[in-house]
Amino acid sequence: MVLSSLCCIGVVRVSPAEQYIEAYTGEESYLPGDIIHFHVSTDSPTFSIEIQHLLWTPQLRAIVSGIPGTYIPYPLPEEQGWRGAAWPVSYSWVVPDAWPTGSYAARFVTEDGSDTWHPFTLRHPMPGAHGRAAFVMNYNTRNAYNRWGGKSLYFSEIPDDPHKAVEVSFQRPFDVVDGLGKHYFRQHTVYSTLEAAGFALEYVTETDIYQNPNITRAYDLLIFAGHHEYISRRTYDAIEAHHLRGGHLAFFSGNDIYWQVRFEEGAHTMVCYKSYAFTEDPFYGVNDELVTTVWYGPPLNRPAEALQGIRFVGPSLSFEPEDLTVQISSHWIFAGTGLADGEPLGELLAASETDYLTEFSPPDMDVVLYAQRATPLPGKNPPVDYVEVAAVYYEDDPAYGFANGLGGQVFSSGSEAGWPAALEEGMRDYEKVRLVTANIVQHMLDAPPAPFFADYDRDGGVDLDDFVGLENCFGTRSDQPDVQTPEVWCVFTFDQDYDDDVDADDFAQFMTLYTGPLEDCNVNGVLDLQDILGGTSMDCNTNGIPEECEPLGDCNQNGEQDTCDVVAGTSQDCDSNRLPDECQSDGDADGTIDACDNCPQQGNPLQADQDSDGVGNACDNCPGQPNGTQKDADGDAFGDACDGPGDIDHDGRVNLNDFATFAVCYQALMNAPPPGCSLQAAADSDLDKDGRVDLNDFATFALHLTG
Repeated sequence: MVLSSLCCIGVVRVSPAEQYIEAYTGEESYLPGDIIHFHVSTDSPTFSIEIQHLLWTPQLRAIVSGIPGTYIPYPLPEEQGWRGAAWPVSYSWVVPDAWPTGSYAARFVTEDGSDTWHPFTLRHPMPGAHGRAAFVMNYNTRNAYNRWGGKSLYFSEIPDDPHKAVEVSFQRPFDVVDGLGKHYFRQHTVYSTLEAAGFALEYVTETDIYQNPNITRAYDLLIFAGHHEYISRRTYDAIEAHHLRGGHLAFFSGNDIYWQVRFEEGAHTMVCYKSYAFTEDPFYGVNDELVTTVWYGPPLNRPAEALQGIRFVGPSLSFEPEDLTVQISSHWIFAGTGLADGEPLGELLAASETDYLTEFSPPDMDVVLYAQRATPLPGKNPPVDYVEVAAVYYEDDPAYGFANGLGGQVFSSGSEAGWPAALEEGMRDYEKVRLVTANIVQHMLDAPPAPFFADYDRDGGVDLDDFVGLENCFGTRSDQPDVQTPEVWCVFTFDQDYDDDVDADDFAQFMTLYTGPLEDCNVNGVLDLQDILGGTSMDCNTNGIPEECEPLGDCNQNGEQDTCDVVAGTSQDCDSNRLPDECQSDGDADGTIDACDNCPQQGNPLQADQDSDGVGNACDNCPGQPNGTQKDADGDAFGDACDGPGDIDHDGRVNLNDFATFAVCYQALMNAPPPGCSLQAAADSDLDKDGRVDLNDFATFALHLTG
């Protein structure tokens, strides 16, 4: 059978056709031996399935013919087809053990030649055994743009319902590119180039990393293409942890890691509220770390350019493509190209959505390529005169400003569409773009990260500090949903046996590397660390020392170690000295120990401090004005802050209360004040200190009166 060329998918069909067919698979990725469930709707009496391994030259892997067809109508708006087609299984196929890891697609063909496709990925059964570079296939963004069923995260085609979808299912056909989905070819071009150059790639999806972040430990390099705009927190955490352990990242795309998503229903549904996030996302104000909005903005405040180096420039969509020109021709990236500074690499690499540096980018990076896009597209009126584009490279090591880095390399092309297109044969200087792509991948594979296990604080040794990390991580798993998952770094650091949790087996491996103290302080024949992890001993302050061996005891005699009381909240510890407050001095018996009391000499149970100067009202010589030093230069028992002109009652304000006293003392002589005017009030009213309260004093008083 002659197969249609992959270059023509989505352009022409095998023959003129009228019969209808659409389809999808039950999952995005599989292992050899897994069962693929195909869900198909067609008005053809029978249909066939061709399974192809999609490379520059597609490889036919299997054909099944004569499968009975069943027609299922396109969903009505009220059926919310964007949340899943819910079609029954039409045919099931067991993936043969011999099939290699890669990007695959099933082609579904009716009796009259109508066809559609649906993609899936085949993982390697032993991650890292075939190759140390993993190509991360993009399904999230394809799902976000998929309008099948009437809505996507971008559009609503439902009459009288302009609200875009906030939940979209992977369990439905893709609506464009004959079922392969938007942005498919931008991946196909990159991985096909690398496969043809001889690189041994393994393939995973964003969902695979979400479901098992630990899988990235099997690889030295993660490769991205095709616009990974939508990323879950677990996936982002895993990518970052891969980099921090010394693993490498190559982004041959743009506008990646831009929106956070959540997964539901066994990762079959992707949730992203986008512009609705602050008003509709149920996690807003409840668990802000999982709000589905842009990563760089509130409440997430986790800009991806801190990792990738660059971020999407919104107005770039309004400008014509431009060449990316070489900035550092001596850089190893350009080895063998013969390019000089200022010369273009390939043809119009700065195309579609492009990226540039921000204030959150790493401070020391190699800007290897640069463009300025300044020509508006027809009909566009961009809000700025131009946008800048950069391709960057840096390493997580001291040479690039990371003192404790382990050498993870990062390349970001800054171009969502241009780089994949420039790799295609026939584009200007495509050979040079392919060479640069190969240079980047080879350089990263030539610098594998050092074996990484148990060094939680990345200081180059496995010691007591790392045990504290293990103690905090013990029992955590990597296969739980976002809302329950602890730090991915835990599993990256301590799950030595790759079983997705940190358990006793991992502790045994940890102890083979541990160089810290091996003690048995309670003399029970078991190492302290084993006592703590096994629950025989408490370690409330997580310092690796059993509580019964700590210098502090049980001061309140309640049967619990003092530190445990504090950690459990049974006792308060306002001065953070690990000693319960009830065991410390409280001289004024007001319920606040002296070390934390803002007025330890006099009782002030509420710790009232009107002027917030750290001195309680009961002890403050000027409670109306901040005067933490309690300075009183004239020794009148009123702080200097309250000795301002006219503040006769020393409350920090000159108001009608002071005027009433001033009026009683008006025309008083210091040696003979009138009735109702005390000697102190007369002295405080004599603002010019001439021995008489007169008009001169009133003139000064009036300047400060605020009543």
